[in-house]
Amino acid sequence: LDSNGLSQQIKLFRHDIFARFAEIFGAVDQDCRRLLINLMENYVIIKDYSLHINEISTYMEREFSGKNLIVTPVFDDNIIKSGHNVSYEFRSSLIESNFLSVDFPDGETALKSTLKENSTVVIVDDFVGTGTQVSDFVTRNKLAKNNTHLASIIIQAEALEKLADSVSSIFSPNPYRDRAISDSFSIGSLT
Repeated sequence: LDSNGLSQQIKLFRHDIFARFAEIFGAVDQDCRRLLINLMENYVIIKDYSLHINEISTYMEREFSGKNLIVTPVFDDNIIKSGHNVSYEFRSSLIESNFLSVDFPDGETALKSTLKENSTVVIVDDFVGTGTQVSDFVTRNKLAKNNTHLASIIIQAEALEKLADSVSSIFSPNPYRDRAISDSFSIGSLT
């Protein structure tokens, strides 16, 4: 984009998105066009982020009403990750009166102290790829499968099989994806 003089125009984006897309599309080579198409196909996921959060909230309120609910991201050595933001978004979106109690632990220590025998744990994230981090998190925290669930905005299909032994249910408001956008087969050598 820099070589075509478009990067500054993108930064000063003021036009209709379709017109801007058409302009960029015409200025880049074939490989870059495949990347742009992939990004545009996924634009709705980014644009409608709050709608996805609300849809997951509605699902949780319907499925876990009247229970002790724990909403948690995957904690990974106390590193702040995108799942923490998703968990934060649920604080303003869930109607807490629908549950017996709702907790949002801020670390694994808080999660362990919050767990009760009858707690329903919902692990939340924006993207689950292979499922390894979620599976490791469940194992590390000794979460019972029958009380543990996963809700994510996007989930890759390969995670479903891996997580079958870790969580009782999986919910995503979007279709399961075959691969991530960074998959070199999907977009060539542009990543």
